Amino acid sequence: MAWFKSWFDSRYYPILYSKRNESEARLFIDNLMNRLSINQPVKVIDIGCGRGRHSVYLNSKGHIVTGIDLSTKSIEECKTLENPTLSFYVHDIRNLFRTNYYDLALSIFTSFGYFELDNDNIKVLLNAKKSLKPGGIFVIDFINPVYTSQNLVRSEQKEIDGIKFKIERSLEKDVISKYIEITDQVKSFNFTEKIHAYTIDSFKAMIKGVQLELLDVFGNYLLEKYDPNSSPRMILICQKPTTD
Repeated sequence: MAWFKSWFDSRYYPILYSKRNESEARLFIDNLMNRLSINQPVKVIDIGCGRGRHSVYLNSKGHIVTGIDLSTKSIEECKTLENPTLSFYVHDIRNLFRTNYYDLALSIFTSFGYFELDNDNIKVLLNAKKSLKPGGIFVIDFINPVYTSQNLVRSEQKEIDGIKFKIERSLEKDVISKYIEITDQVKSFNFTEKIHAYTIDSFKAMIKGVQLELLDVFGNYLLEKYDPNSSPRMILICQKPTTD
């Protein structure tokens, strides 16, 4: 089984990441929509939506939102939040979901680069493009691999609700790996996270290859200018051509 399937469906995944900064996530969405001058309801697809925190917030701002994710457990939780303008589906993002339907596609909080083969990751870009109406916008929020490699915390331990997590990180052959050892009372479990550490040049080549136009690159959730050495994020704003 692929690492992301077993890990994202594990009961320990939401526990480990339970302290995610909700105010930061909302600030990013607000800054993004302001920067894109989106002032009226639009159709949004949240690609790799996880447990739906960005989808729910976008929907609360009046947008019509679809969240898709490979994790059955995540979508089961998201389904409890659905309403007439907010829907969630279990879906492999390597496969096309809809065509020429959305105004805005989002791949945020590093929901990209999980697949072992580059071609599979490129399929995600291509399907995002196909899902958009002509002129639609695709936003990719990814780690900045240069900054990440320079600031990589190699080892850490934490305890949450009595569960112990030992985390080891490494960067090898342009892949960032996180090995997670879990001790829950007398039981032990091991999981792995792996993502391709795609550089800005790699992204530019992939984006050009699927015939998207790269409009801008930002370096953090305040949408400040991207700097390869000091920016923690790499936020790419792409557009589907108005005509193919």
